[in-house]
Amino acid sequence: MGLTRNFSILPGDIIAVAEGEGPLSVLGDDVSVLTLDTGKMETGSVPLSAYVLLLSAVVCLSSIGPLLKVQDDATSCMKIVWRMTGTSLLLLPLAGYEVYTSGFPKLTWAQWFTFLLSTTCYDVSSLAFVISLSYTAVGNAVILSNSLALILLVGKIF
Repeated sequence: MGLTRNFSILPGDIIAVAEGEGPLSVLGDDVSVLTLDTGKMETGSVPLSAYVLLLSAVVCLSSIGPLLKVQDDATSCMKIVWRMTGTSLLLLPLAGYEVYTSGFPKLTWAQWFTFLLSTTCYDVSSLAFVISLSYTAVGNAVILSNSLALILLVGKIF
């Protein structure tokens, strides 16, 4: 489960960073990192690769709606099959490396249930997005599908 934890940001991490107390505090282009070896803050700058990665993520996520809309000869379910297969093939080397270095993760029944439920919910969400492209404009579908995080945050307040 090391890969999952290394690539995830927990709400507590975000709050700690926002208050400037966490392991990573970002102010402008200066980055302060708390090193575990010395326990001291080291200051550096944000690497250019971080900006390139952010820009490429924005471009990729913004272009998926129009690209799926252009494919008129495929059904919505087939579009999702292609998208999920492509994503799986792209992430397969990373998963293989993680299993090779750390071994196959030992999950409890609750963790398996959470894994299967989250996979099912992601599939339904992706299919609903592609089906919505048939009924509304691309802009509306993208805005509604990307506002899910805001809806969850508002729901947590109440």
